Amino acid sequence: MVRLSNGPVAQETHFGWVLSGSWLNKGGHQGYSASQLLCLNGIPEQALHEFWDLEAVGVEINEKPPVDHILKRFSASIQFSDNRYTVVLPWKSNVDRSRLLNNETSAMKRTVRQAHKLSQNPKLESQYKKAFIEMEESGVIEEVPNSELVSPYLTYYMPHRPVVRDSSVSTKVRPVLDASAKGVNGISLNDCLDERPCLLPDLVRILIRFRRWQIALVSDIAKAFLQIKM
Repeated sequence: MVRLSNGPVAQETHFGWVLSGSWLNKGGHQGYSASQLLCLNGIPEQALHEFWDLEAVGVEINEKPPVDHILKRFSASIQFSDNRYTVVLPWKSNVDRSRLLNNETSAMKRTVRQAHKLSQNPKLESQYKKAFIEMEESGVIEEVPNSELVSPYLTYYMPHRPVVRDSSVSTKVRPVLDASAKGVNGISLNDCLDERPCLLPDLVRILIRFRRWQIALVSDIAKAFLQIKM
């Protein structure tokens, strides 16, 4: 450590020299505090990318991201009919769908356990049932006819559980489906689907546009994800 009279302090660290402290200008007045770090070690380029790429706030080094073939295939499958957008499941191209087995038995066991747990909380049970009734009345879900319970096509059951959000104004209790429920061979629906890309809007661009004009309009789609038909 090197201390200067009436001046900054220099300290050598594992990462280089750190300069900090205050100093006196020519007029004898105290100047600004300063801190500077000089790193003398070799830094891999990948480490620099990880340091500067702040994906959460929309800051990325790459100006033109590579073409995402999954998004391209997904966008080409979108249709609009009966006042709803219809999309297909983004199946992985290298996965055999026949490995996704009928998991009715395990899904039913989880449903029974969930029902027993809800019976111990009548208020939550009532709100949870009400959420399903609203989904059925709005046409989001429907009861499977007996003639279709046995089908030659791919069949997969997704267990569900309630998620409680007391801070929510509209929906405090909502069902969440578990697509990671595995069959007897350890394969789930999520294992057969591609995970990317994220389609959420860029938060930084939203905030910039929000400050651009004097009046901002905000809207919300009720149960947005349930409006999309699969």
